[in-house]
Amino acid sequence: MATKIIIAIDEQGRIQADFMAFHGRSCEAAEDRLRRELARLGVMVRGSSTPKPEAQIAQELAQEQQIRGGICPKVKL
Repeated sequence: MATKIIIAIDEQGRIQADFMAFHGRSCEAAEDRLRRELARLGVMVRGSSTPKPEAQIAQELAQEQQIRGGICPKVKL
């Protein structure tokens, strides 16, 4: 699974970012880079990080495998 960040902004301007498929604590470096880039654009983000439960990570991986299996089926030559 490729790393990706899914960002949602609600009607009140609250931002929720979901860092997916990052290994170990590399998501923390990605979060820091995202905050710096947003600050460079004049968007100040305050908040905290919450680690995902292992069960949620496993579910996301399983969903990604199902999606990839449907998009790219094996071809016999």
